[in-house]
Amino acid sequence: MGQGLANGIAISVTGIIISVAIAGGFAAVPLIGEMAPWRTTFLICGALGLLVALGLLTTREPARQNVTVTKPLKSALPGVAEAQFFWRNRGVMLPLYFGFAIVFLVAYGAGSWAPAMLMRGFGASPAFLGAWLGPFSIAFAAVGPLIGGLLLDRSMKQGKVMKRFGILSLAPLLAIPSALAVMADNVYVAALLVASSAAIFSVIGTVMFATLQAIVPPQMRGSSISLTLILNTMIGAACGPLLIATVTEHILGDATQVGWSIAIVSIPALIVGAALNALAWRGMKQARLAKTETALLLDPQLADPA
Repeated sequence: MGQGLANGIAISVTGIIISVAIAGGFAAVPLIGEMAPWRTTFLICGALGLLVALGLLTTREPARQNVTVTKPLKSALPGVAEAQFFWRNRGVMLPLYFGFAIVFLVAYGAGSWAPAMLMRGFGASPAFLGAWLGPFSIAFAAVGPLIGGLLLDRSMKQGKVMKRFGILSLAPLLAIPSALAVMADNVYVAALLVASSAAIFSVIGTVMFATLQAIVPPQMRGSSISLTLILNTMIGAACGPLLIATVTEHILGDATQVGWSIAIVSIPALIVGAALNALAWRGMKQARLAKTETALLLDPQLADPA
């Protein structure tokens, strides 16, 4: 929830700061008053990060309760046992990880270019983004993890915890309307559609992390989450914005058509991500039915492959 809320808060804060800067509100401030509005915004927002760093210096991690000591995976070299686990279960792990990363290619790419789409395609101002897109994003980002948690809890209570793979297979398709925000009739509907993706991606992230914690050995829970961050950065954060920019500049050749670039990149990526998650679901069913020694470690309730 924190990451999603931060995105909405950032949109609102930067919208306000850049609007004030454009209006000359910082003209009397030394150094800042001489900068371009976007530079002023970056400087002020960057300085806020220093407050976060100082705040972390005052925190202390509380003592952990009921810590269970687990034996390390047997291997002569560090990391080898973990790599062997992933390879043995590649029919589940590979599509699951890459499906997640490709879906977040859309989250990073569309998220980074959506403000430009609203400004270029609908004439939205920075003040509009701060007043509307930011709060919309905050609201959806707050709701998404709650929905994801409720879906997980419900599936556990029903003894159908394999349904989490079904959620991962379906949820990316629900983000397609947000990728088509360029087709909206007015800027308010477009902003609402753009912001709605925050809820979808929050659900996917919540369910993905819970799923990984259930399907890997306890000794690998940290590394399994770390791997998602590596792939999401390499595939999602690095490639998503770049692909949309490439389509805009070299295929459409019109900066005002960035909304269509978002749709061209996002819709196929969401479909591919959903399909990969469905492959992981099928692989998980096969592993549970086979009941081989290479089957993933899961909740006992996952013996029901429904």
